[in-house]
Amino acid sequence: MKIDLFKPRSNKRCIREAFCAYIDNLPEIFRRMWLPALLYAVFMAATLYLRIPNKALHDWGASSPITSFIIQTVIYLLMIFISFVFAGGFFRLFNDKRLTWNLWRYAKVACVLLVVALLLASITSILAKNIPSPLSFPSPDWLTLALSIGGIALLLTISVVMLLPFAYAIPKYMLNEKDKLKSIFQDYKIGLRQVGGLFVTTLILSLIFGAIMFIIAMPVYIIVLAQTFSQLGALQGDDLGIPAYFPYLVFGVLVIFSFILTFAMIYSNMVYVFIYGSTTSKEYEIKQMEKYHETD
Repeated sequence: MKIDLFKPRSNKRCIREAFCAYIDNLPEIFRRMWLPALLYAVFMAATLYLRIPNKALHDWGASSPITSFIIQTVIYLLMIFISFVFAGGFFRLFNDKRLTWNLWRYAKVACVLLVVALLLASITSILAKNIPSPLSFPSPDWLTLALSIGGIALLLTISVVMLLPFAYAIPKYMLNEKDKLKSIFQDYKIGLRQVGGLFVTTLILSLIFGAIMFIIAMPVYIIVLAQTFSQLGALQGDDLGIPAYFPYLVFGVLVIFSFILTFAMIYSNMVYVFIYGSTTSKEYEIKQMEKYHETD
C-alpha cells in the first residue's frame, strides 16, 4: 500500500488524510486483512460469549472444571496470539515484510508495553490506596466525594497519558527495519513531546467511534441482554424464554460486530501511523534547521 506518510501535517489533517487513504485503499486492505480480521472477530466473540451467563455452559463447567479451565485458557491464549497476527498483518500493509517478521517484532514490543502498563498500574494502585475513600467517613460531604473521585480520575488520566507516547514509538519501531528494541525508549521521548496532540487525537477518535459503535452495536446490546436475563432466570430455576438456536444467534451477532470493529480499528491505527510520519518529518526538519544554524 503506497502512501506518502512523511510530510508535515497537523493532527486534524492526519485524521482526515488517514480516512481518505483508508477509503481509497479499502479493497486492498480488505483483501489482505479479511482473514486476520475474521479470526480476530471469531476469537473476540468467543471471549465475549464466555462472559455472558449461560446455564448449559455453567452446568458443564461445574461438572468438568478442569476441562472447562483448559478450554477457556486455550481460547484466551489463542485470542492473544490472533491479536498479534492481526497487528502484524496491519503493519504489513505499510512495510510489506513477511507476516512472521511483523509478528515476532510486534510480540517483542507488546511485551515491553505490557511491562510498562503493569508498572504504571502498580504505581497507580499504590497511590490510589493513599486517597481517602468516601466510605471511610461516617457522612461524607460533596467535597470529600469530589476530591476522592477526582484524585482517582487524575491518577488514571496520568497513567493513560504516560502510555500515549507509545502511539508514536510503536509504529516507528514496526516500520523501521534497522530500529532496535531499545530504540523504543528513545522514540518514547519524542512521543512524550507530542503527548498533547496524541491525547487530543485519541479523545477525538474515542468520541467518534464511541458514537458510531453505540449505534452499530444496538442489536448486540438487545440480543445480549435478552440472552443474559433469560439465562439468569434459568440459573434460578425458571424456564428459558428464548428459542434453542438463540445462543448460536448471539455468537453470530458477536462475530459480525467484532468483524466490523476490527476494520474500524484498522482506520484508527492508520491515524497513528500518519502521526508517526508527520512527527518524523517535523523532527527531520528541526534537525536540518539546527545544522543550518550551526554552519551559518
